[in-house]
Amino acid sequence: MELNLNRVDYIQVDATCSKAARLLPASEHKACQKVVVGSQSGVLHCFGISRGQVETIFKTLPGKSVSRVELGGAVGSIQDKIFMAAGNEVCGYTRKGKQFLKFDTNITDTIRCMASATPVWELEGSSGEGSVTCLGNYDMTGDGIKDLLVGRNDGQIEVYAYNDVDEPVLRFSYNCGESVTSVLGGVVSTAKYDEVIVTTFSGWVFGLSSEHAEKRLDPNYLLISPESAQKILKLKEEVEQLEAKVVKERENYQLATYSDKGAVSAVPFFGIEDSFVLNRRDASYTLSIQVQTAIDTILLQCNVPVDLLDSDKNSAVVSYTPCDSQESGNYLLATFRCQANTSRLEVKLRTIEGQAGVLRAYVSPVLQPKCCQLREYQLKPLSLHCRTHTPHEDKPLNVLTLRGTFSVGEMHSWVVLSLPEVPERAPATDPATLYFVSTFLGTVLDCVYTRGEATFKSDNISTISILKDVLTKEATRKKISLDISCGMITDLFIDVYKFRGNNVKSKVPALLQILDHYDFKSLADFFTNKV
Repeated sequence: MELNLNRVDYIQVDATCSKAARLLPASEHKACQKVVVGSQSGVLHCFGISRGQVETIFKTLPGKSVSRVELGGAVGSIQDKIFMAAGNEVCGYTRKGKQFLKFDTNITDTIRCMASATPVWELEGSSGEGSVTCLGNYDMTGDGIKDLLVGRNDGQIEVYAYNDVDEPVLRFSYNCGESVTSVLGGVVSTAKYDEVIVTTFSGWVFGLSSEHAEKRLDPNYLLISPESAQKILKLKEEVEQLEAKVVKERENYQLATYSDKGAVSAVPFFGIEDSFVLNRRDASYTLSIQVQTAIDTILLQCNVPVDLLDSDKNSAVVSYTPCDSQESGNYLLATFRCQANTSRLEVKLRTIEGQAGVLRAYVSPVLQPKCCQLREYQLKPLSLHCRTHTPHEDKPLNVLTLRGTFSVGEMHSWVVLSLPEVPERAPATDPATLYFVSTFLGTVLDCVYTRGEATFKSDNISTISILKDVLTKEATRKKISLDISCGMITDLFIDVYKFRGNNVKSKVPALLQILDHYDFKSLADFFTNKV
């Protein structure tokens, strides 16, 4: 059974974080519920829908950004107490807005989650889907079994029906055009009509209602009753007054910029949600930038070679500027001019391993006065490697061993500079163990290090060579002496000539010497020369 849901906009608040909205439980079955949403301005807003209009139940004062909202209560009672996390603080409110709890957790990091979960199954997605930002469960199909609600960072909203035999089945999908921060199921606008409540990064709160759109257009329906029509006219008048006020203030600003008086021009602030993620399927990076308002242009600058790839989700007009890397140090200068009312841009690119640099994005929104924000993304020397949790002991590996007076923290910081997806804090285990696999070639890398000794194993000589260069450079910068030993695989060279009837074991030392001072041309010539 396919679902037919219609969008209904309710309210727009400030920018929101992921999972910062909840629905309060209703007193009766299928009765209208209240919505609680926290914004990045620190405001906790609780509202309901009555006679087609938004009615605010309570609204807190601005403060620290609300990063999480959960519901709780005594065991066996209705879970209608509102708990919000803001920075390192947790606050509790009743459904009427009275604060009954506030405490500091004494942790330095921002609280992102106030619950735990156990993985049960995994549903593989396609390469074109955005990352999942929020999940929910609610019976939208009316079969007595809760359905899975999924929100993604590319604006996609999906409803899956659980299947006892096979994987969940997609019943409904809708794209709102911006990152989804919360997705909930309940009854909000009209009693007995289920809907999916969605909050977005820019602050929109809307519902995907199962109520038929034709009913909302009925002249006898409540939404366009005489009272509602009068309110609509009043809102139109307010909008016209606000537009006139904006035009007047803009003219005053333009006059102030040309006056001789010491007027101060304030740069407007705008929030940006960005991510730079490695795609394991196609060995590429996805740069996603979303702004609270419409984007005018985005300029990408990089000091190492990168390749921009085609993306179906990118509708911006791209223009390239020729670069002289010797003079300017730039290998990429690309300008993306977005279409009207575009608030999200997604760019795919592929890096080249062995070269570390910085990718800079200059984001200019459609705001006056003209302003820009800079975002920087580090490109690691082994940027196309991703973390895995399986050791690679079933294949022959080249070995790089380092010994010296370094600590675990120092070696871990060097690994962070070399490889992506590595946390800043060193692992608590001793020795520290990390496993990687190349998304481009499929080769592996095992890292094991403790105080004074580190071992790196890989079936790719280039990976070992790049790691050796980075680690020795960092050790030299910190004036740490290293004892380096390399164990390279020579079986291929021996086997090639064994099939020709030649014994080349005496040439192995010469091969190892070339590998110690790795150069692809010298290595290729050594293999192709006749013995």
